[in-house]
Order: sequence, then structure tokens, then C-alpha cells
Amino acid sequence: MKEYVNYYFKPFLFATSLFFLLLLTFQYALVGDGIEIYGWEVLSDENNIFEESTLPKKFYKALRQPSTVVISALVNHKVQEEKTTRYLYIPQIDASYFAVKVDGNIIGSFGFSEDRTGHVWYQPFLFQIPEDFKTIEFEISGIYEIGIDFPVKI
Repeated sequence: MKEYVNYYFKPFLFATSLFFLLLLTFQYALVGDGIEIYGWEVLSDENNIFEESTLPKKFYKALRQPSTVVISALVNHKVQEEKTTRYLYIPQIDASYFAVKVDGNIIGSFGFSEDRTGHVWYQPFLFQIPEDFKTIEFEISGIYEIGIDFPVKI
């Protein structure tokens, strides 16, 4: 029995250490710094799925019928004096189709815009945005669900 423990102890310790090292590395790498969007204002709600006119930074709604919602970001930002490229980071969104508009111009979208079928699987999205902007709007369509699972950041 002692030989068995001595033989497998080093590989077990190595594998466990490697697992926790990878876990901490991924956790550290996925934390994005930036300006956090603290809420959403509902501009248009096709099937009245939300009772509120403002939503928290993370929200989720299971749908009974396909629906489209247009929301505007509530964010405290200032124009930076230095010229830097800004990005909108969306860690995870639940939708069939979504489009991101900055000051009324579409800067990116994902999914089928015509029939709004399919599903956005759990993946992050990154869109470049202008340095000076006034509004950020999301048009989100869903067949099964609509939501933003993690805070969106600039």
C-alpha cells in the first residue's frame, strides 16, 4: 500500500497543481478592466416581456414567443484626453440575433438579421467603438431567451 501511495502521489500533486494554476490563469485573464455599463433603458419592447423601463446590468428572460427588444446603455463615461482605441466587451449574451449601435450607426451584429433564427452560443464579443460617443444601443432578438449574463464593459 505504501508503494502504491508513493508511486501515485507525485503525479497526483502535479496534476492538481496544474489544474489550479490553469483555473487561476483563466480567471485572471477573463477579468476585463474598463467602464462598466450599470444598467439598460428599454426603448422598445415588441411583446412587453419586461415590465420595467430600466433593467439591471445583468438580466435574463425566458420567452414564450419570439421577441425583439431595443435597449440603451446607462454608462458614466468621459471623453479621454489621450487618443486610445475603445472596445465594447460583451462577455455573454442570450439571443438569436443582436446588433450593436453607437449613435445610431451599427458597429456590429451577430446572427441572421432576416429571420432571426438560431442561437448565440456562449462566447464573448468585442466591438471597436468611437472614442467620443453619446449612446450605445442593443437590438436583441430571441426565440427562446433574451439576456445579458455578465456585465458589459467599455
